[in-house]
Amino acid sequence: MRAIIYAVIISYAIVSVGCKNAKDEETSKDYPTIKLDLSNEPVLIRPDSLLGEKVIIPLETTEESIIGEINKLEIVHDTLYILDEDQNMIFLFDKTGKYITRIDDVGRGPQEYLGIADFHIDDGIMYVAADQNQKIFCYNLQGEFLYSFPVSGDFIQNITTDSNYIYVYHNFFHPQNCNVSVYNKKDYTLHKQYKYYPPQQDNSCYWRCAWTSCNNKVYASFPYEYNIYQLFPDTCKIIATYDCGKKNMFPEEWSTFSVIQLEDYIESKGGMLGLPIASDIYDLFVTPKWFLFTFIYKSRKYMVLFNRQTQKLHFGAFKRTLYHLNTSPIVYVSDDYLVVPLDALSVIRWLDAMPEDAPERNINIKEDDNPCLYFYKFKN
Repeated sequence: MRAIIYAVIISYAIVSVGCKNAKDEETSKDYPTIKLDLSNEPVLIRPDSLLGEKVIIPLETTEESIIGEINKLEIVHDTLYILDEDQNMIFLFDKTGKYITRIDDVGRGPQEYLGIADFHIDDGIMYVAADQNQKIFCYNLQGEFLYSFPVSGDFIQNITTDSNYIYVYHNFFHPQNCNVSVYNKKDYTLHKQYKYYPPQQDNSCYWRCAWTSCNNKVYASFPYEYNIYQLFPDTCKIIATYDCGKKNMFPEEWSTFSVIQLEDYIESKGGMLGLPIASDIYDLFVTPKWFLFTFIYKSRKYMVLFNRQTQKLHFGAFKRTLYHLNTSPIVYVSDDYLVVPLDALSVIRWLDAMPEDAPERNINIKEDDNPCLYFYKFKN
C-alpha cells in the first residue's frame, strides 16, 4: 500500500514518540530534541555554506557494469560497493571508478536470490538481504558467494550489524507483527524480536526505513515516528528526536492509525501535494561527528545536519545550485564528506553552466554512460 501513498510524496508516514510496545524500549528523556523552525518556510540553505571542494568519480561503463539506479553505497578498503535495486545487483568499483565485478545471482537455484532489498559489509562479509527468499546471503569482499541462512518473517527490508549481532528490519509484514529481528553472528540463530506494531498496520508496506550503523552501533528511525533510535540486541532506545512545532507535525495518536486512516487524514489536510506536515525521517546517516537526516515538508526535501560534538544545527531545503543536492539523493556520509550520484545526461546538461576550471570539464562522458559519484567535502 505504501507504493500507492508514497510514490508521489516519497514519505509521509510519521508520528508519535515511542515504540508501540513499551516493553520493547528503554524509556528515558535523556536525549536531545532537535528543534526545527518552519514558521518562515521555505527555509533555504546554500550548499556552499556547508560544503567545500568536490571530487567526481565517473563509474566505468562496460557491458557488465551498466547501472540503472544507485540506491546505496558502502566503501570498504577503497572499493565502492553499489546497490542497484531495480536490477537486483551489487556492483564493485575501485576508488577511481574502474569496474571490478558484480553480484548478479538472480534465479531460483540454491545459491541464487529472487531480489535484493539491502546489504551491509562487516568483518569481511557482505550480508545481502534477499527479501523474497526470506534469507540472508553472505559474500566475501570480492563478491564470491559463501553461504546463506534463513530468517523469520517476510519482507526483509533493511540489514545492518554490530559486533555480535545482525539486525533485520521486516517492514510491516511480519507474522508476529514486529519490525526488528536480531540474529547471532556466530550461529545465525534468532536472538530476539521486538518493535511491535498494531495489527491494523499489518501488510501496509512502508517502503523506506532509515537504518544504519557506526562504530559497531546500530541506529534506525521507523515509520510513524520522529525519533532516532539506537538498537541493542534486546531493546531499542531513543537517542534523539526532532520537533517542527505541533501544527507542522502529525497528531500523537497517529502511531496507531491504519493506512486507510492515514489516507483519510492526508485528504482532510488538502491532499498529498503541499501537505503542511513534516514527514518521518527518510534518509538517516550517523557518523562519530554527524546526525544527518532528511524529511519532506510541503513537497520539499529538507536536510538536517546536526553536529553531535558541538550541538550545532544546520537545516533547510537546498537552493538550486551546481551542487546538485536539490535533486540527487544522498547515498553515503562520513565525518569528512557526503556523496550523491548524478546521471551522465545531467552532468552533460550542467556543463554549460560550469566555470572553465570545474572538474566536470575533465570528464570524458556520454549520455548513456554510468552515473558519476560526487564527493562533497564538509567545511569545518
